[in-house]
Amino acid sequence: REPSLLEVIGLLIGKLDAIRQWQDMYAPDEVTSLLKGEYSFTKAGFSFTDVRSWIPDAWRTKYRIGDTYSYADRNLLALNCQQGTDRLSLVCYYEPENVPSVNVHALAESLKELLSGVVSGRITNVAEAQAIYPGEYETVVHHFSKELSGVPVEKTLPEAWTAQVKEYPHAIAVVYEDISLTYQQLDEQANQLAHCLVESYGLQPSDKVIVQLPRSADMMVVLMGILKAGGSYVPADMTLPAERLQYIIEDSHAKLLITAQSHTSDRIVVTTPAALLAAAAKYTTIAPGIIVSPEMVCYNIYTSGTTGKPKGVEVTHANLANYLQWFVREFSINANDSTLIFSSIAFDLVYTTLWSSLYAGAKMYLLPDAEQWSLETLADAIAGNGITYIKLTPSHLGLMVNHPEFEKIVAG
Repeated sequence: REPSLLEVIGLLIGKLDAIRQWQDMYAPDEVTSLLKGEYSFTKAGFSFTDVRSWIPDAWRTKYRIGDTYSYADRNLLALNCQQGTDRLSLVCYYEPENVPSVNVHALAESLKELLSGVVSGRITNVAEAQAIYPGEYETVVHHFSKELSGVPVEKTLPEAWTAQVKEYPHAIAVVYEDISLTYQQLDEQANQLAHCLVESYGLQPSDKVIVQLPRSADMMVVLMGILKAGGSYVPADMTLPAERLQYIIEDSHAKLLITAQSHTSDRIVVTTPAALLAAAAKYTTIAPGIIVSPEMVCYNIYTSGTTGKPKGVEVTHANLANYLQWFVREFSINANDSTLIFSSIAFDLVYTTLWSSLYAGAKMYLLPDAEQWSLETLADAIAGNGITYIKLTPSHLGLMVNHPEFEKIVAG
């Protein structure tokens, strides 16, 4: 059952009560900025005042407070809500040089319509609240999205990969422990695997393949081979419970499961990376010539399922290419760079570094799964391999900053 709007508001009130004790606290960096004479505005603020408590009971039939004023110096936009004896007032304060007045008026009208709908009973849940802004919904969902859809795709990942193979055939693409693959070697092995998937397993363009493999050079051959065959991959973490893997198998309608774990299923063909690569060795190293269009799905990643069943999200080649071409350009990634992969491919954050390195002709180092959470290993790998860029979670970054040799690691 979808929760009612009042139930959602009740949950928010509970959250606010829990954090209200911290409302007068300032973050250390803000205090430092104030002491240095620096100050920065936050974007928006909200305050609530119950003025009924200001009026004695005996006076309430004769007097009421008509208005109150406040000055919000920490916000570009502040919304002050005042609960009076016979009315609820909303007052917006804003900095006109930074917040257009037309936006403030639009916000005011939206809030007025929302509150009127709640009071009259027209709006009882979140879906109905969204429906009261048809013009705004049309603008955001259709007009803005239409403009964004025109972002040109310079090169899809397979196209960029082919270009890098031609330009840097003998450059190292992947390093895993004592195994190194050049761009040409990885390309040739991926071509063989693509032919094997198509001819031996009947893989068709847009078919899905579940990949449950530890980080290794073979893993990269498998991923590239699936993409070259026109398929899309569904990454599954090595620690995934059997019932969760079975759910993904049934929900994704995947055609093949490539796993290093012991798994049997009557719903999908199962193979191991060793068996697959051995079978692929007899095929030609020439590219299969399958056209991979930007609209085709590159990979399907599943959410954690913490709020229910995991949901599969399809990422197209256009989606990935738009992100990669922005990232490579914004951070000037090129063939002289090196990155480090230490997270599972089942987590979307890894794809910033995983695919950007091959997209730009850079070098990728893969840490073994057993060393995923070792801070010392991570620090040594960064310093020892000349890693020039890496993506870290805030928790990893916090640990890394406190590492005794952090400055040496960053300086390279």
